Amino acid sequence: MAGIVTLLQKVSLCVLAAQVGSDVCQDLEDDDSAGAAEVQLLQRSLQMRRPAWSPFQKDLVLTHVPCTFGHTVEMAGLSLPRSDTSAWLKVWQSFHVATPQEALQMMHTAVPLDTPLWGMMDPMLRGYSSMTGCHLYYTPPKYLPKDVGQHYYGNKSAFTFLRDPYDRLVNDFRAQVYGLDSIFAFSCRQNTSWRENHLERESAQYKRWYRSCDVNAYLRAELPKVLAGDVYRADCHFVPQAEYFENPFANTTAIDNRGLPQKFNDLMVERGYFNISMPSNTLHNYVCNNISAYTLAEDVKALIRQVYARDFDLICNLFGYCDREEVTCLQQVPNMCGGKPGTNASAFSADAGQDVRSSLFPKWPCGKPGE
Repeated sequence: MAGIVTLLQKVSLCVLAAQVGSDVCQDLEDDDSAGAAEVQLLQRSLQMRRPAWSPFQKDLVLTHVPCTFGHTVEMAGLSLPRSDTSAWLKVWQSFHVATPQEALQMMHTAVPLDTPLWGMMDPMLRGYSSMTGCHLYYTPPKYLPKDVGQHYYGNKSAFTFLRDPYDRLVNDFRAQVYGLDSIFAFSCRQNTSWRENHLERESAQYKRWYRSCDVNAYLRAELPKVLAGDVYRADCHFVPQAEYFENPFANTTAIDNRGLPQKFNDLMVERGYFNISMPSNTLHNYVCNNISAYTLAEDVKALIRQVYARDFDLICNLFGYCDREEVTCLQQVPNMCGGKPGTNASAFSADAGQDVRSSLFPKWPCGKPGE
């Protein structure tokens, strides 16, 4: 029996040796040397396999750049099935209580205590910034109050998404057309325009652009205002993405938006969040399906390059996409490439108010564009 054990021990040693690149199985002479060598190889094998992070640490936190699928990730972080209406109702109710402390207690009746509360799911980020006037969850980290930033980021590592500026700007316009920014807080474009005293965004002219999906006219009106210094208008939706990487509280990992949802899912597995993933039918815009970055006029693209020069630099440095003339869209997400040559998009070009083609959202909760 002892001989069999020794033989099996030697076989296991050779397997370990192959994994760590050792030739120790050629030098085994007795049981003592075999035992010592096995311990040594196990230690080396475990050292090679051990990741730099701990799967129990759960040390990631989202920096929410507007219009980069942040709300999708906030919801994904809760790991709640869509069918669990009771839990989702509690999440919704947490947005409508008096204090952040009450909201946190409500959130913890919906999800376990160790669930990551990313972005707007953290009640401490649901207020407004005195620096930007935007929701705290949309405010660049460097402008967060110190206590809020330390609470939210703590000793964690930040992650965020980096999106092609052309693609981001068109899809933000589509979100403005729909009007509803958050179904939990019931935050509408109209409310934001009134709060910021940007009433021109609800004028007859703008409503005509919303109704006809005229992204070029909209950006010709908005981007010069951003260039003139009104960077935080529209609840920080025009802030360059580069500002969100200037984080005094945490280091930031960038996810390539072109690779969603797989790039996000890969990061979750890599960092031990095995129960969190972004579905293939991720939340996205459902109106103005006939437009994309391919719809942009040359003068508008020139404006975008001027306003978002740092974003183009960042994308080039991090991902190697260095052609600032390149036009892209997320082909893996439905209805995101309208206007691209060869794409058969269901168009709303005549009247954006005719339909919202999704069973996930109510039709025009903030009112049809043009009303």
